[in-house]
Formats: sequence, structure tokens, C-alpha cells
Amino acid sequence: MLNTPNAPENEPANVLHIYAQGFHHDSAQIAGTRDALIRLRDAIDVVLQTETEGYKITCSADFFTNDGESYDATVICLPAHITPSLPPPYTDYLPRAA
Repeated sequence: MLNTPNAPENEPANVLHIYAQGFHHDSAQIAGTRDALIRLRDAIDVVLQTETEGYKITCSADFFTNDGESYDATVICLPAHITPSLPPPYTDYLPRAA
């Protein structure tokens, strides 16, 4: 796990949880350590500062959940004409196994 000088020994510095909306009008939440939020901001800045008109731009960063599992979060900047074709982000609309 990544540690920073500000984090106590063995405490992960880049813990980030991203909670999607269950249904429309629900809140989406991002919770994390300061280091993780800065890393996420940096990934957002990369895609926003890339000057490529009309193309998808991505940047990934690695994070941990509070149980120590790592994952990549990908920030994607899409052209406006692509967004109507995206599926709804609501987790309670996803098919569930019987």
C-alpha cells in the first residue's frame, strides 16, 4: 500500500470510495483521504487539460478501499454528442441474479 509522510505507519494514504446513485435523484458520494482526493483531482485535471476536440480522453489512477483491496478509477471526458447514449448510472436498475 502507498503511504505518505502524513499517514501513520501501515495506514493507506489513498483510500477512496465512490458510491453511485441507487435511483434517480439519489445522491452520489465520493469519500476518501486527502491524498486520494488529490490523486482523483489530478486525474480530472489531466483529462480537462488535454486539448483533443471530439475525442474521448481518459486518465486512470490507482486507489484502495478501506479493506485494502486496490482498484483503478478511470476519469473519462466525452464529447457532448456521446452522452445521450450512455446507460443510466443507477445501481438499483442493474440486473440482479435470481
